[in-house]
Amino acid sequence: LKARLLSSDGVLPADDFLRKCLAFQGLNLEVAVRTAQGYLRFRGAAGWPWRIPAADVAKPMCTELHWLLYARGAAGLQDRACSSRAAEEGPAACLVFNMARLDPSVCSLEDYQKLTMFLMEHATDRPEVQ
Repeated sequence: LKARLLSSDGVLPADDFLRKCLAFQGLNLEVAVRTAQGYLRFRGAAGWPWRIPAADVAKPMCTELHWLLYARGAAGLQDRACSSRAAEEGPAACLVFNMARLDPSVCSLEDYQKLTMFLMEHATDRPEVQ
């Protein structure tokens, strides 16, 4: 997979990302390559980093548009929804989308999209949820 993805600048995503692509595509190398290439094209075109830092999505995270719920311990979810640490715990059990909280006057749609990608990345970091 790495050999097929080497970009002209020599930058490759991390091994954990490449493993995700393979897992999501049922270990089908050809489809995993296309998945990774599409991801890399999108991130490059959007100007987003390979891995979105929590600080980049702090504002939309606090709108409660999305909640990343965890399998263990329901206490403190309100506080965790607006915490950069929230997405670093896990494994994730459910990603909740509350359309009523979408407010373009608070954040741009791109900011909300970036938050969605951030949460999905973290929700799928652990092999047990891939």
